[in-house]
Amino acid sequence: MGAEIHVVNEGNPVISFLKEENKEIVVFKESFDEGAIEKNIDSDTFWKKRYAYFEQKGISKLVYFDSTIKPLTILQDVPKNATVFLWFSNDEKSQINKIGLLAYLLNYYRKDVTYYSILAEERKELEEMLKGKKRLSRNKLLEAQDQWFSLVEKRNF
Repeated sequence: MGAEIHVVNEGNPVISFLKEENKEIVVFKESFDEGAIEKNIDSDTFWKKRYAYFEQKGISKLVYFDSTIKPLTILQDVPKNATVFLWFSNDEKSQINKIGLLAYLLNYYRKDVTYYSILAEERKELEEMLKGKKRLSRNKLLEAQDQWFSLVEKRNF
């Protein structure tokens, strides 16, 4: 089995379970439910809009890059035969972040990497949550991209 990478929303309680198991964790610190967004989620224009939004909130470009964009670059060059687990809760913010991240991942999708989505629930053990994992095909990422486009259109209306 290849490397495992676990992507988890910041503040999600599953992080402590994964740390106990010494798993590689990418903490996703984005908040796609607020601020400017656009369809091409990995374009320079998209990131410039995100920088500008967070600068208005007192977060410098360097801090935003180091805490948000830099961790995502790990997903651009995943080791061969790796498994990527995406942990998101069922709340609206997490689901918007999930849709955005899946649309982002479509740009870097590879057949030799296995992707799973897992519902992160506070009162469940890690193994129990892993049993409910759902495999993400390229078609599922395309569906998420369509959802992302709809979200952008509604937000920018």
